Amino acid sequence: MKKSDAVAPPELLIILKSLFLGLVVGISVKLGVALGKSLTPLTTDLNKWIFGAICTVVLCYVVVYSLKRGAARTAAMLVNSRRLDLLIFVLLGVVIEHLVGTWSEPYYKEIESLNSMWVLLALVIVITGMSSVVFRKSEVKIEARERLSFALDDEVTEPADDLLDVHEHAKSFAESVIENGCVAGLVYGIDGPWGIGKSSFINLAQKVWDEHEDLIVCRFEPLRYANEQDLSERLIREVTAEIQKSVFAPEFRPVANRYTRLIKGKAGLSLFGIKFSFQPSNETVEDLITDIDAVLKRVGRRLIIVIDDLDRLDHKTINSVLFSTRRTFKLSQATYVLSYDTELLVGNDNSVISSREFLEKFVSIKYSLFVEKSFLRRFLTDGWKNDAQQLSFVPSDTLDQLAGLLAELSKILDSEIAPRYLPLVGNLRKIKRIINAMVSMRIESSSLNSTDFNKRDLLNLILLQLNYPGIFRRVYAEETDKQQGLFSIRVDDYKSGVFNNHPDFYRYMEDISKDDSTGHFLLEELFDVKNLDLGSPDNVDIEVKSSRACFNSLGNRNLEDYLRLIVRFVKPEAKDTYILYKNAFDKIKGGKAIKDVLNLPSFQTEETHDKFWRVLTNNCYDLKKPQADNVITYLIDNLADYASISLDDRPMRIRSVYTLVRILDRVGWRKEDDNQRVNSAENVEEIAWRIFGEGPYAGHGIIDIFTNPARGVLGWFDLILLRLTCCADRSGQLYEVSKALIYNQDKSAKTTGQVDKLTIFEMRKLSQVIAKKFIETYVDTEINFYKEVDKLNFNDLKGKLLNIPNADEFTDRVKIEKSLIASFIIYQLVNSKHPTGSGVGFGYYDLNGVEDNKEISARINDYVFNVCFSPAIDKTNVIYFLDHCLSHLSHSFFSYGGNDGYVPTKTEILGGLDEVCFVKYWTENKLVIKEVAAQNQDREVYTSNYIAFYNEDLEPVFETLDELEEELSTNVT
Repeated sequence: MKKSDAVAPPELLIILKSLFLGLVVGISVKLGVALGKSLTPLTTDLNKWIFGAICTVVLCYVVVYSLKRGAARTAAMLVNSRRLDLLIFVLLGVVIEHLVGTWSEPYYKEIESLNSMWVLLALVIVITGMSSVVFRKSEVKIEARERLSFALDDEVTEPADDLLDVHEHAKSFAESVIENGCVAGLVYGIDGPWGIGKSSFINLAQKVWDEHEDLIVCRFEPLRYANEQDLSERLIREVTAEIQKSVFAPEFRPVANRYTRLIKGKAGLSLFGIKFSFQPSNETVEDLITDIDAVLKRVGRRLIIVIDDLDRLDHKTINSVLFSTRRTFKLSQATYVLSYDTELLVGNDNSVISSREFLEKFVSIKYSLFVEKSFLRRFLTDGWKNDAQQLSFVPSDTLDQLAGLLAELSKILDSEIAPRYLPLVGNLRKIKRIINAMVSMRIESSSLNSTDFNKRDLLNLILLQLNYPGIFRRVYAEETDKQQGLFSIRVDDYKSGVFNNHPDFYRYMEDISKDDSTGHFLLEELFDVKNLDLGSPDNVDIEVKSSRACFNSLGNRNLEDYLRLIVRFVKPEAKDTYILYKNAFDKIKGGKAIKDVLNLPSFQTEETHDKFWRVLTNNCYDLKKPQADNVITYLIDNLADYASISLDDRPMRIRSVYTLVRILDRVGWRKEDDNQRVNSAENVEEIAWRIFGEGPYAGHGIIDIFTNPARGVLGWFDLILLRLTCCADRSGQLYEVSKALIYNQDKSAKTTGQVDKLTIFEMRKLSQVIAKKFIETYVDTEINFYKEVDKLNFNDLKGKLLNIPNADEFTDRVKIEKSLIASFIIYQLVNSKHPTGSGVGFGYYDLNGVEDNKEISARINDYVFNVCFSPAIDKTNVIYFLDHCLSHLSHSFFSYGGNDGYVPTKTEILGGLDEVCFVKYWTENKLVIKEVAAQNQDREVYTSNYIAFYNEDLEPVFETLDELEEELSTNVT
């Protein structure tokens, strides 16, 4: 007889194991009694109740530990096996141990005499070891769950978690498998693309199979063992383990081992470190399969072998798995279920066409899985709110922040272009991948509703990054670091007035389309002007220009903001977003007081106020009368809160005056109903009432508020700037303001016609009213206006909202602003020129009537020279004259083509003041002027273009004044 045939029959081995188990049980009982007796010295002094409690606790702990280790399940398997014969052999083993136990009595006596402390220590060590294992596992599990915050790609295991309504299909499939019974070689194929939910489908089917006690389901995942040389052996091991977990069949393992050795072609034995190899016996595979099948029949169970993720293996391994499975087809008690994607199994290589043919011969019944778009849309719209399984570890507040993007993805799947997106978002796995990408980008903390990001563009860029990283890297390289590359659109040809793509964009698109049409499609959706339908650059909506990813010019770095969010998780600051100001406007439009909106934390800087007013001005047509009144009143009352000083741009206060006039023109007059304003002269006259303080605005008109003594000279600057802005000839397109000022003076006057004549008529009353106020405030009281301007300091000019980290930077700017304020106001008051496109000055008019003999100019000139500059009133007034001269120098290039810097000229040095009065003042006060100049050699005069010095620049001024004096006297002679 060969060595390989010297194998004990299976039942004899089982009997011997049972007897041996009985021996172990008997020994364990006696050993426990002996150890208990060794603890007697410790327990004699204990109260019997305390001792009983300790024993009970220890016993309960052992029971709990045993249950956690599966003792109950194992006991149930033993009972269900009904192997009474094996129980008898175990009892016989106990009896045998008792009969031969007299030989071991001396050893038990030795154990009883052990030091009780050592025994107690051993007991504590055992219990502690058991505890550490249990608690350590629990802690690791809890910690992992607490740290996880992404959507899990877990398989569906319960019908309640099935979002795609496949559980009925899975139930039908499972019942079909049961009803068809066991047919040798019957193979079911579950075919579907990656991520379709094949594993979940099988899980749901298994829920049905698990309800039948006669079924054993073995899930074999060959991907886990792809590197092993013999998958057949691994398959048998998995099947054996699953059967033995389900039923108590001790005779099964020897049969399974024989099958394994036969498949491998040899068997091995190790004895005292020496290894022996045996060739298989004369048994055939069919004989062993018959034995295995007989065992399955004896235990009364059917076997369902599920081979999952077959398509993730290489073709050689796939064929090996299929071959190994095919060799077991004669197992009458086994049914096979394969999970795969045919297209992945076949691939694109013609050399593997045989895989398709082999698969078609192998699979008996094929089930194909598909996902309905409606189920995906339902999940994206609100299904995720009720799904406890698919997104269980994503915090609910995170999902709420992502709801907008998920809803946008649902819209995509409901659109005509949905088929183009399906390769990217066609199943739950891909959707969860997108959600995880959003979470990793911290998009949920970006509060998308408070940013300008277009949700469709953001989704397209995320899909581009996930699926086409090479293309995304090219976009990132081209469009970041303030660059404008070949992707963002531009206006290259200003004559055509249309948006264009970079010439290289379409060449790149052609290269992309050769490799992947979906990548080409995403770029087309994001950047192709032919697809974007933006219209002309002049008419594109500001909301579109602030949000679409295709814009990446100097003024709108939208695309770079998108890329920085996706790559670096950098969210644009709220103050830089259009949506912040649009939302604020919508609140005001809805009836919320503008004061409450601008008192929010987001609007505590002058920069945010400035941007808010720009957005409101562009959208104010939609305001109803109460909201418009609230806005206008707020801006008038709070204009002084804005700075009259700035380092980079025109001061906020100046811009706010322009804003006020534009709002007056658009909504500062009556509205017939909630739908429209009728711009009849009768309606728009309300603008004039607001300015003059007439009708319902009596006592609180703009002129009254701006000339309030509390506003000082800055209020006068605001008012005179507002008047200049209203001039029709300045091309401000303030048609309703112009109409209102004309109609307020003469109800029958024309409001259209020659612009210069309209301007003169329009500005007459406004100029006369303001001039009278100025004369009443400063001229009649002989208050030196220049001195009042000179009193201004940094705090007066900076307003309430300007954030000044270093006030020293504004020292020179304060001097410049003061010079500008004095020059602007006096120039406007004395200017008597006919309007030629720059507005008409106050000086063109008389204080009353329509003769326009330039009375206002004469009054203001007399006031400037005989009050403000008069050394007779105060010798220091001469400084204001000298400052005026030095602040009206002209660059030599424009004067006579030289390059000597800024120099005085006979025309510019007047600064709008009357030449005769100017020369007369110089002639009468020449000596005093030079004396004061000599006493203030260190004085400097700051303007926006240059700095003039008394010790350097006054001498040329005096020479110019002498020339003017000589020229005037010659003309008079």
